Amino acid sequence: MRRGVWLLAILGTLGGVGVWWTTRNAIRIERFDAQQFAQMRESERAEWLIRQSLARSKGFSPFSEWWAQWLPSRRAALTPLNGMQVRMLAEVCLKYDLPHLLNRLPAYSENEKARELVRLYRALWHAQKSDPRRALHEVGSIRARETRALALARMGAIYQQGGETEPHRARLRRQRRL
Repeated sequence: MRRGVWLLAILGTLGGVGVWWTTRNAIRIERFDAQQFAQMRESERAEWLIRQSLARSKGFSPFSEWWAQWLPSRRAALTPLNGMQVRMLAEVCLKYDLPHLLNRLPAYSENEKARELVRLYRALWHAQKSDPRRALHEVGSIRARETRALALARMGAIYQQGGETEPHRARLRRQRRL
């Protein structure tokens, strides 16, 4: 009898910790405060707007489907991000240097093609930060040839703007062959 009670207590504790862990970093919808928004810097505004876009879209968490079953209005309100929305949010993340939000985009995207767009923008972010090894690793994980070619072309443009063309040309050629 005591073993059963202890087992239930441990399972209940683990379940509570699991719920807390998944909701700890959840992005929530916030009330719009015009005065506070006006005082934010441009990058803070962009981050706030991206967070609100993600909060209004459907993220894939273990509890989101369960929650949507109990609240039908919530089910209709949450839709995953399509490719165009992912591209726009990823461009903003790239422009304002928001890699933590860029890394969260695949969980909110609609299909694999949209997730590959996120990989493209991760590669571009690594290229901007002068980390060609990680950038080429991201490009290598892209399956669609068109997306991979676009990533290589944009990475080449980034390296050319930075004046680092010679050391990276061989790497880009190798990747193109692969």
